[in-house]
Amino acid sequence: MKMKTETKNQMQGYFKNLSEEIAGKRNIITGKKAVERTIEHGKVQNYLNEGYLIISEGKKYITFKKPKKFNGWLFIFLLLLGIIPGILYLIYYASQSDRSITIQKTK
Repeated sequence: MKMKTETKNQMQGYFKNLSEEIAGKRNIITGKKAVERTIEHGKVQNYLNEGYLIISEGKKYITFKKPKKFNGWLFIFLLLLGIIPGILYLIYYASQSDRSITIQKTK
């Protein structure tokens, strides 16, 4: 968990620096390009806040991954209701996969 938080903090620091850089170049880059970069930064920040992690970043694309989470309290509650609901939850969890999203960077 600590590693995930550190990675998230590093990415937030990276995009904070990116937004400061964009703000500094706002006088040079005008119009559509500056707006596109600001929108791109906002999208990336939203995904990071939702729990997604950056898996890869290339020149054209950024790929995010959100790992599935096991809800232990729900599992215990369902086991208390009966073994079958608990087993059904395990089957449901096993059938889930990690979510991944790829967004295209602006030019």
